[in-house]
Amino acid sequence: MRPYFSEHFAASGSVHAAGCRVREALKEARRRVGEFVGASDPFEEIVFTSGGTEAVNLAIAGSIRARGRGVHILCTGGDSPAVSRTVEALCREGCSVSRVPVDGKGFVLADRLGELCRAETALICTHLVNADVGTLQRIGPLASLARERKIPLFVDAIAGAGWVELEVEKRGIDLLAFSPHRFYGPKGAGVLYRRRTVSLEPILRGGMQEMGLRAGTENIPALVGAGEACRLARAQFEERVGMVRTRQGRLWEKIRGIPGLILNGPEPGPDRSPVTLHVTLPGVENEYLVLKCDQMGLQIAGATGCVSPSARIPESLEAIGLSPEAARCSVMLGVGLPTTEEDVDRGAALFAAAVEKLRMAQQN
Repeated sequence: MRPYFSEHFAASGSVHAAGCRVREALKEARRRVGEFVGASDPFEEIVFTSGGTEAVNLAIAGSIRARGRGVHILCTGGDSPAVSRTVEALCREGCSVSRVPVDGKGFVLADRLGELCRAETALICTHLVNADVGTLQRIGPLASLARERKIPLFVDAIAGAGWVELEVEKRGIDLLAFSPHRFYGPKGAGVLYRRRTVSLEPILRGGMQEMGLRAGTENIPALVGAGEACRLARAQFEERVGMVRTRQGRLWEKIRGIPGLILNGPEPGPDRSPVTLHVTLPGVENEYLVLKCDQMGLQIAGATGCVSPSARIPESLEAIGLSPEAARCSVMLGVGLPTTEEDVDRGAALFAAAVEKLRMAQQN
């Protein structure tokens, strides 16, 4: 990335030699990303954005506005705020929405999808991985129904890309958004895959960058880094996922004996993202647990949006049936490429000790 901050600083649309050099770098990044997602034509189907949230907005709002007002959108329980808030905004513009429920593990009830489809359904939205719980969605039945009904299928892959195979052509996915920083790429770059048969209305107006779908000078250093992150993730996929999944399984075995601990979503294995565990510890507020772990040298994450008694329960947790009280006692534990077996063992011990300290403090 470094040369594109200073040495090669020209705009990709310039016709001089410096501009051509930058344009070739952007082309190579697009090619690498296309290979990563399994696109048939990356130069027509890969759109770069400022991040995953913008890619989600462009996919949903862009495709719906290209169809016109008054259409129907199908969403699935557990979708991210980027999806749900975008759909809510479109409903204020005259669209309608139905939500397909999920079961207690976070899996979409695919049989309900067909029941909720209408003649005016213009888009089906779902997620590859539940961003909080970690459930790996079964895309196949959703894609089959979407093809049968001739409805575009959008998949929010922000929480899964890099750790779960994408293969958009094989899976029958029409729109897919992700953020390379979720698998060690730079922040400030997002990707939207758009099958050529899907029309999009731009949500940003201006120049004709990104095939006229996303105005604004491209963030070349970040996109070069995104392309390299995708190349590495594709080349090392089996090794990376196998190693991280082993670490996740080890972590679960170390902490599952903590009294009262409840695992949300499926057990570690093929139905779960290999990088996320989501657990509930009844009676232990996640805000205090996060801070106590941090004091002891362990970083964990509280359930999104549940850091105070007045906070609303995240939709992804509400969808699987967690109460507000349970959500406020839930945390996420993550592993990644730098995580060693020693890190897992030490982290599990610190986590258990933090829980015990907080429970003892409550008793006193």
